[in-house]
Amino acid sequence: MTGGNISNAQIAGVAGMNAVENNALINIKGESKLNPEERKINDKLKKAGVQIADDYQKRYDACVTDQCRQQVEKDYRKASEEANKIILNLYMTGQLTEEESKILLTSYATKMMQGAGESQRARGSRIININANEWIPAARMSNEYFHQITMTNLVKQMKRSGKSDEQIATRVLQYELVANYQGSYSVMQQQVDALMNGGVGIDAVIQAAVLRAGRKLTNQEIRLIKERYNAKWNAGKNTPVKMLKKPNKGLKNESNANKGTTVVKPTVTAELEVNGVKFKDTNQKARPADKANANESTLIADKIRDKEIATGKELPNWNMANAHAEIGAIQQAHNAGLAKGADLKINVTGKAICSYCRSDIVSAAKAADVKSITIYEAKTGLTYYWRLGMKKLEVQK
Repeated sequence: MTGGNISNAQIAGVAGMNAVENNALINIKGESKLNPEERKINDKLKKAGVQIADDYQKRYDACVTDQCRQQVEKDYRKASEEANKIILNLYMTGQLTEEESKILLTSYATKMMQGAGESQRARGSRIININANEWIPAARMSNEYFHQITMTNLVKQMKRSGKSDEQIATRVLQYELVANYQGSYSVMQQQVDALMNGGVGIDAVIQAAVLRAGRKLTNQEIRLIKERYNAKWNAGKNTPVKMLKKPNKGLKNESNANKGTTVVKPTVTAELEVNGVKFKDTNQKARPADKANANESTLIADKIRDKEIATGKELPNWNMANAHAEIGAIQQAHNAGLAKGADLKINVTGKAICSYCRSDIVSAAKAADVKSITIYEAKTGLTYYWRLGMKKLEVQK
């Protein structure tokens, strides 16, 4: 990462996309809660020009006309939008480290949300009310500036873990924190920026985009990608990228979706029964192509994405292409409308329940409003259970 200011092109990729109340200014009560590490980040933000929400609340309180209040709110939103650009610029220029960015989007943001919440009054706290909403998890997730930081961190993490450029590009183009991606210009800019900042090559990005879209890219889309990389573009040779008949080795999906009619023997099978109806699922690599849909989110997708943001690690169970057998079976029961208020029985054969699923099964059960789950683990002969109100799976004695 080089120093200097973030380019206008990078800012353009995220500017103008923010929904109402997903920008963020600092608030005084939130500052009082920060630990030394978080305060160091806070000092960087203030030094770079991020303003204090409380100052705008004071101006708002001093207004005697609606016109004055409207102007203060307008000024506040402008300052808040500028704060997003400042934070992204600090990150892109290396002044805010990867680790600091993760803290900013997790514990720091939580304390700012708590501080604004404590400052809210029954009436007359319009600015602080906005500030509180800006720091809630949903707003952080939909904040396009924060989203670009999250995606860039994901790229860096995958780079360090030895993933190929093609695997990384495919993952980013499938990463749907905001909405399903289908060639949106703004979202494409943002995703390409994340890949570029992580050092992924342009050819890998274009190939992944073709696979993700399931069609040829248009001349315009290819040109946009190349322009983002500051590549030379010859207007007389605008030949669309051809559809790839089969993915490169690095572009293999975790599921069986790209393997045609090839049958993969399951290593884990989960058979779920509820009210006499049975559902069956397998580990992701053995899941049939028509069931392995990367665009179909699971019940716990948001929870898994929160974990990915906090850890920078790629995790399973947030879509039906990477869901493990147990989560897939619960998802099927939910989709059929049979999970709510029900007692689920699951028989798991093959491998033992993995560490991811020990917690994710409970999360899925809660999300589906399940009454109870009983799981027999054939590998060990153990029976696990969970009841409404319990925090984790327990071994039945």
